[in-house]
Amino acid sequence: MSSLATAAPLDAATQIASELARRGLAAFRSRGGDDATADPLRYGFTVEGQRFAATATPIEPGFRLALAAELGIVPFTAEDPDIRARVLAIVAALEARDGGRLRVALGPGQRLLAAGEWQVDAVMTPSALIAEAALTVIPFRPYLRLFRGLVGPAPA
Repeated sequence: MSSLATAAPLDAATQIASELARRGLAAFRSRGGDDATADPLRYGFTVEGQRFAATATPIEPGFRLALAAELGIVPFTAEDPDIRARVLAIVAALEARDGGRLRVALGPGQRLLAAGEWQVDAVMTPSALIAEAALTVIPFRPYLRLFRGLVGPAPA
């Protein structure tokens, strides 16, 4: 069974529920129409062994959801030109595909990063937060598997 079907939703649901209980639902609603003052909700989950960080910020209407993950370290050309070429080809294919919310890019220190942010026009509930994250990450799972076999682990 995949980690998405087991650990990820339960882990995220527990984090979200504990934050809501600790801070109260009102803390996650925007105050006075100024979205910049809304308190974001931060949680994490694991899919295919890859840790994702999520931030949900209430806005009117709905909320903004941002996901990010550090997928690993891409070797320099001098270290492994074949692996580097394969990773960059996968990144180019991801950029060419239509409709994906997560973008992958090579960051500082040859870190392979995945990130995306979008608006959700729904009430910010634990179910909505988990569903939106799952709907975004499920189509990305094959790429996670490819990258895991090619790049070195992200530093802790």
